[in-house]
Amino acid sequence: MERKDAVDAVIELAHEEAEPQPRVLETGRVRLRKVVRTEMRHFSIPVRREELVVEQVDGEDLEPGAPASFDGEASKEDRFVIPLCEEQVVFTKTPHVWQEVEVTRTFIEDHARLNPRLRRERVQVEGPDVAGPDSSPDGLH
Repeated sequence: MERKDAVDAVIELAHEEAEPQPRVLETGRVRLRKVVRTEMRHFSIPVRREELVVEQVDGEDLEPGAPASFDGEASKEDRFVIPLCEEQVVFTKTPHVWQEVEVTRTFIEDHARLNPRLRRERVQVEGPDVAGPDSSPDGLH
């Protein structure tokens, strides 16, 4: 019967593997805002207004037989209201779109070249009685 030697120790050897994964990071911000500037515009628009001219005329300058302004009695109305008008300029402002600004984000694809250092464990046997043709330097048998 053949006898199998008993295992005294088990040493696990590990190695690292690299798995690249892109991650999105915020690298900055851009703020867009509308800036409103005002400018003075000058207009010259003709406007009209009324003026009242009162002129006294002597009775001698009247034509003979001109009708009187009353019926032989003294006028009970001693004042007259004459409305006067003038034009005023009123502005109405309406907004109109004069330009559009399009904002577009574009993605540029590039290749990132990475060289990570990966670790691999090996067994190194030390001691005076160690050396054999069956031992492998990379820990594999």
